[in-house]
Amino acid sequence: MKPVQFEQSASIGEREMVLIVGFDGVAPAYVVSRRPFVGYWEYLLDEAIYTAPATVNWSGAALLNREGKLLGIGSLVINDAMGTRTRVPGNLFVPIDLLKPLLGDLIATGRSSARPRPWIGINTQEVQGNVIVTRVSSEGPAEDASVRSGDVIVGIGGQTIGGQADFYTKLWKTGEAGVDIPLDVLRSGRVETITVKSIDRDRYYRAKPTY
Repeated sequence: MKPVQFEQSASIGEREMVLIVGFDGVAPAYVVSRRPFVGYWEYLLDEAIYTAPATVNWSGAALLNREGKLLGIGSLVINDAMGTRTRVPGNLFVPIDLLKPLLGDLIATGRSSARPRPWIGINTQEVQGNVIVTRVSSEGPAEDASVRSGDVIVGIGGQTIGGQADFYTKLWKTGEAGVDIPLDVLRSGRVETITVKSIDRDRYYRAKPTY
């Protein structure tokens, strides 16, 4: 079979018709927005592709344009495809342009050759601009530093943060994996600084031997 050709995902606009090719079928849809996506698991896309109506065949699905060229890869089903002010179910796709600079590395070694970002092992939720820790990864860097669920992260190294996206941006600008991260944390009515020794995320999630 011929491999699908890549398209420039940056060229796709809102209201354009697309096809979602999943594991058991093809579903028509429309691009309904292009905007950032912030994940609670230390994840940020500067611009994701959102489509509607929602399809159940979204996981790993190919997002194709009218010419059958690849625009993105299916990542999530969501309930706010058109933005947080409207509740329109849809799907989120990672733009294929993000893969192109990494593809050679992934084929050769299975991972990017770029220096890994610092990872601290927390899940967070943004509430009115506040970044609240909702989960701490077991035996991860944040747990080792005594970060707790319920802590409110208000800054990094004295720099105030304005929400999850700003938190991740400032976190990743501190340096490479292994750098110390001074988190300014609101806990029990007072702000204290907790230093977390970051690591490469792949070190934590690498499969452990079973023998």
